[in-house]
Amino acid sequence: MLDEPLAALGPAMREEIIDLIKQLVSEKQLSALFVSHQPDDARIASKRLAFIYQGKVLAVGDSQEMLDHPTQPEIKAYLGG
Repeated sequence: MLDEPLAALGPAMREEIIDLIKQLVSEKQLSALFVSHQPDDARIASKRLAFIYQGKVLAVGDSQEMLDHPTQPEIKAYLGG
């Protein structure tokens, strides 16, 4: 469980740490739960994401699709659309 591990990092370091986490997960055959409020981090970190709204999982799906073409009004509002 990684709860906002990139919160205090700049953009370049964020991508570097995401790549490191992905490498470790792959090499060690681990599962990881990566929490972020940054859509770009989610897009880079995983092909799938879960959107949590008011303490419940609102949607689970393809990261690109959910972020580029959200269908739920809560996700659209969060992304500013």
